[in-house]
Amino acid sequence: MSNLNYVLSKSTYVRGIRCLKSLYLNKHNPGLRDKVNELTQFKFDKGKEVGILAQKLFPDGVDCGIDVTGEVGKSIVLTGENIKKGLKTIYEAAFICNEVVAIADIITKNGGEWNVYEVKSSTEIKDYHYNDAAVQYYVLKNSGLKIKDISLVFLDNTYVRTGELEIAELFKIQSVKDEVIAI
Repeated sequence: MSNLNYVLSKSTYVRGIRCLKSLYLNKHNPGLRDKVNELTQFKFDKGKEVGILAQKLFPDGVDCGIDVTGEVGKSIVLTGENIKKGLKTIYEAAFICNEVVAIADIITKNGGEWNVYEVKSSTEIKDYHYNDAAVQYYVLKNSGLKIKDISLVFLDNTYVRTGELEIAELFKIQSVKDEVIAI
């Protein structure tokens, strides 16, 4: 699957909802993209750190992400292999359906169904997070995954650290399945 050809990813879909011109230019003239500045890189890095911390909410998972495999196609294959092996928790699980790629931050198996968790480094759910989760739900469900629930995981701004970091207190988890299905 190294020659994976896909039309949209979750992030390009959300880009298109926010601005159709941006989506068009991103796909047809990527050289016009803004260079990643220090602030944007800082936000990317912090988001990645938050995602790694959130994985501690669901320990003993296996990472199938691009950082491990080197490319999306290999991540999709590795995700499928780990699901077939019966693993209960997978980080950065990659799927493709109808030329749309989605990478779920965390999926956990509960009986014969899966819970999907999308981690956000914000302290509240923003409108576009629902669209983000809707793409994941669509791709994962239509890839054959039986989804019990899909939730957003975000930082709890009321948490005050005293001593050791308490991961379960640092995050809030909110189901968005009803909102996602309505989209």
